[in-house]
Amino acid sequence: MPVNWEMLNTAFAGGTFVVIAVTAIVATIQLHHLRASNQLMALTTVMSDWQRPQLQEWLRFVRWELAGKAKDPVFLSSLDAPDRTRHPELLLADYFELIGACMKYGLLQKESFIDAVCGPIVTAYASMQPVLDVLRRKDPRTYESFEYLATECKLWMARHRRGSYPKGFPRFTDLA
Repeated sequence: MPVNWEMLNTAFAGGTFVVIAVTAIVATIQLHHLRASNQLMALTTVMSDWQRPQLQEWLRFVRWELAGKAKDPVFLSSLDAPDRTRHPELLLADYFELIGACMKYGLLQKESFIDAVCGPIVTAYASMQPVLDVLRRKDPRTYESFEYLATECKLWMARHRRGSYPKGFPRFTDLA
């Protein structure tokens, strides 16, 4: 029986197509898992940083001391050549700027991070407004990723006015 080369060629082409299609599907699934793994690693790193005593000290300074210092014209004028030893609020702003940029470009999963720490970020941004206003006189782009992060947090809080506890899921106290 003679070999039908045309039929054999078609069968191999079909087989090749199936192998390529399966490979593409598997690669897409692997990329999805890799992205999830990378975002989990980023979130874990950021949350670990969040617990550092130095970051907590910056948050404390911004929340409890900055408002008084921001009333001092000498303090505000020293922002012309900011010294981060004299302006620890800028260290916190630098940190949130990085977080905001990572979030803006999809390197950090937005919902899980914001759910965990949105309140302190909104408070910090609002407390730092006088400092940011001075810095933005030179460059209006200053700390815009921090602003993006704070705005995302504020919007998230508006969407979750009653919290983010899953609807329909029993509360601990409801269980016997």
